[in-house]
Amino acid sequence: MTRMTVDRDVLPVALLALAKSQMRVEHNRDDVLITEQLRAAIVGVERRCSININPAQFAFEGCDITATGRLPVNNVSAIVSLFSGGVDVSSNYGIKQDELGGNAHAYLVGPTLNSNDAVLVVDVGMQTVDAIDPAITSAVLRITAAYYENRETFAPVFVDDFLGELIAIWRPAV
Repeated sequence: MTRMTVDRDVLPVALLALAKSQMRVEHNRDDVLITEQLRAAIVGVERRCSININPAQFAFEGCDITATGRLPVNNVSAIVSLFSGGVDVSSNYGIKQDELGGNAHAYLVGPTLNSNDAVLVVDVGMQTVDAIDPAITSAVLRITAAYYENRETFAPVFVDDFLGELIAIWRPAV
């Protein structure tokens, strides 16, 4: 699996007003700082929870993806292209995504793909803030607030300090 692109700008900018409202910041002096802290919080939650939040594109080459059917990414929005022997066969495949916006698994649906020359390119992540699960948004906002509150101290802020929110992401209520 190779990450081809990732957009770490769209979601922090879209969440800025909400984060400022939660933190009761009424001025614009710290907008750049808060945006950077939002970016760090989103990346921290992505890494800790193994979830794709930021819009990104991954390529899978030469592997039997459909042996299990499960893709090693989640929040799949599109199959960009699927080639086997140079022929575009994307129309033969689809994605079954359980609970879009959270950490649920994505599955490739279609005929078995086990050719060594096959390439699957998928788009993952959330294109808008509204698509993000509320538990994820809550965790990102609380982590951002902690970064902002501790911006001038030596007190460390760890993503694991927010395990309540993170557990809700890992194990959503059924």
